Amino acid sequence: MRLSEDYVEKSFYKNKDYYELMERGYNAAKGSLTIEPTTKELIFRALKSLKRGAGVLEMGCGVGNNVRWLAERFPEVKFLGSDISEIGISYALRKINGLKNLDFVVDDIQNSNLKNGEFSLIISQSVLEHLTDYRKALRECSRLLDNNGKIVIRIGNGGRTGAGLFGFLKDFAKYMLRINHSKNLNPTFVIDKEDFDGRRRQHRKNFDICRIPSDVLVRDLQKTGFVINFFSTYKELSRFTERYKTGAALKKKLIDLYVNTGIFPFNHMGRVTILSASKQVL
Repeated sequence: MRLSEDYVEKSFYKNKDYYELMERGYNAAKGSLTIEPTTKELIFRALKSLKRGAGVLEMGCGVGNNVRWLAERFPEVKFLGSDISEIGISYALRKINGLKNLDFVVDDIQNSNLKNGEFSLIISQSVLEHLTDYRKALRECSRLLDNNGKIVIRIGNGGRTGAGLFGFLKDFAKYMLRINHSKNLNPTFVIDKEDFDGRRRQHRKNFDICRIPSDVLVRDLQKTGFVINFFSTYKELSRFTERYKTGAALKKKLIDLYVNTGIFPFNHMGRVTILSASKQVL
């Protein structure tokens, strides 16, 4: 059952603890870009191809960390960060710091007030799983992009939920039989741990509204009129790799090998979905 907009707004978009943790994470990272290398490469490649003055939207920008970082490094491009939360945008506005090519706005990407064809690039970093109607958001993204516009998406792979060998085989079978579908969740929207690490875990796990398998997302984008340019479910070892035990690191490397084969459905068996797509002009 889909959650009501009123409930989500009250429990999530007005949740001060959620956005405070995002801001604390930003401060802990000292303003660095907190995305995987593959996503960063896709974004940089798209940004470098844009004309001077082109518009770039980060939808669901939260407290504005990533879009501010990008605006500093690409001064010839106009950046806009949008988020449905007034709390998130209040944090984001403090980060403009005189940047002439950066602004923020409160806006619902599922029913946006922004203009048709206003952007050449849209960035979606861990956003779609937090929406009550992500397909509507994809249609809005198509409307907001110009005729040559691109979208870069990073999201947890909702088709990889199983643990261990049995979980892997179960997920693999769903891909093979092509029976995956998106699933509405019932998140708690609770952050009540006293320690910072515990609160961060709740921040990551207790706010997903839907689960979107990678193949479902690809099909939904294609139905919306996008052409997939790049697709991967590969997740690099994090900067905390040294914390892995040797056996876990070796297991991770084996997983990376089959995820990178490019052969269906092995290429869908990673834990994140990273892709770029272009708006198809009919």
